[in-house]
Amino acid sequence: MMDAVKEPVAATRKPDVLQTMQEMVIVGVAAYLDEFVNCMVGLACAHQEREFRDFLAAHGNDQERAASQSCSLGELMRFARRRVTFKREERS
Repeated sequence: MMDAVKEPVAATRKPDVLQTMQEMVIVGVAAYLDEFVNCMVGLACAHQEREFRDFLAAHGNDQERAASQSCSLGELMRFARRRVTFKREERS
């Protein structure tokens, strides 16, 4: 896509068009990386299934503790992905 629109967008020499294009690329890359990290977390959970089940049994919320030893691998992966956040925590 970038190759198809790069030259026409650059040829316009309109700052607002260029800025919009830059913002679109940044949002696209961030969304891709977010999904990539979530996939990696899910795969890591699958490779360390027993350890993650034990972790949830000890440190999970009520729902995670109750389901940790008997849930499917897919549900376990969803529990792991929900724990991933890119929000900054407040520091006191």
